[in-house]
Amino acid sequence: MRNLNELIKIYNIDLLKNYDKYTKMFKSSINIENVLPDYYLDEYREKVEESVNLLKELDNNKMYYNLFNNNKDLLDNLSKAKINVIAYKAFLDIENNETIISTLKKFKPTKGFSDNIEYNMTKTKSGRLTVCSNSPNILILPSRCRKIFESRFREEGELINVDFISLEPRIIKKLSDGRCPDDIYDDIKDILEDNIDRSVIKKAIISALYGKNNKLENISEEKSQKIYEVVLNYFNLSNILKLANENKCEKFRTNLFGRPLFNLEEEKENIVINNFIQSTAVDVSLMYFKKLFNSLDEDLIKPIFVIHDSIVLDVHKSKIKELEEVVQKGYNCDKLGYFPLNITKFN
Repeated sequence: MRNLNELIKIYNIDLLKNYDKYTKMFKSSINIENVLPDYYLDEYREKVEESVNLLKELDNNKMYYNLFNNNKDLLDNLSKAKINVIAYKAFLDIENNETIISTLKKFKPTKGFSDNIEYNMTKTKSGRLTVCSNSPNILILPSRCRKIFESRFREEGELINVDFISLEPRIIKKLSDGRCPDDIYDDIKDILEDNIDRSVIKKAIISALYGKNNKLENISEEKSQKIYEVVLNYFNLSNILKLANENKCEKFRTNLFGRPLFNLEEEKENIVINNFIQSTAVDVSLMYFKKLFNSLDEDLIKPIFVIHDSIVLDVHKSKIKELEEVVQKGYNCDKLGYFPLNITKFN
C-alpha cells in the first residue's frame, strides 16, 4: 500500500488525520494505551480500521491516484504573479470594504511578486478548488482589482485568460445523450421558438441543473415554467442521476474519473447531480491545463492562476499567436470528446 499520509491527503479522511495528530501528541511522552479507557480505545480502533480498509480499497483499485497527482503537480508548479505596486497601493487606499482590503493585503508583493497561491483540492466534496486561509486568494478577489497584476515581461508581455466555454452544461449534455452542439444556448433557444435572451437561458440552466428557484426574474411564471421544463428535458438529468448512482461502491460514489465522492448519505437528487458534474468538470479542466502547461515555453509563458475552469498565463508577446493557435484547437478529452476554449485578456 502507498504511503498512508499520501492517501489521507488525496481522499481527505478526516478521522485518520485526527487520529494521526492525536496519537503523535500522546506517544511523544506517554503510552496512549495506558491513558484512555478501554471502551474509547476499542471504538476508536474500530473506526480507524474501517478508514484504513477504505483507503486500501481505494489504493488497490488505483482510483483517482494518478490523476490527483497530475492535477496537484500543475497547481504546485504555478509561477508567482507580478504585482504593479502603484496600482496595488492605490486599490488599498480607495477600498472601503474590509473583506476586500484583507484579500488585497495577502497579495502584498515581495520584490515585486506576490506569494504563490496554495490551493486545496480536497476541502469540498466535489473537488472544486479552494485556497488555503493564509494564501493570496485569487478566487475571491473582485475582478475590478485585477489591475494590481502586470506582466513580468513588462510592456513586452500580457496576462492571458484561457477558459472553457460552458463546461458543466457541455459535460451534462455529452453524458445525457452523447450529443453536444457548438452553442448550447442557441440550441435551447431554437427549441423554445421564442426570442429569449441568452442570459435568461443561462439562468434557467443554472436553476434546472442545481435545484434553484425556477421562477425567472422579469418573466411570467407560466413562461418561466415552460423554459424550465424545456431545459430539464434538454439535459435529461435522470440519466445523470442514474450515472452518479451507478458510479459507487459500498462507501462512496465517484465522479466519471474515479474521484471518491463521500456523499452516499445525500438524499437530494440535485446535490448528487451537482457533486458528480462539478467534480468531473474540475478534472476535465485541470487535465487540460496540465497538458497545456507541459506544452508551453516555460521561459516565455508562465501559468500563474487557476480560477476554476480557467487558467491565467503571463505571456511574452512573441508567444501570444502560438498560444492562440493551440487554444483554438480546443481539448479532446479521452472520456468525453471535444471541448471548445476561449482566450481573452485577463485584466
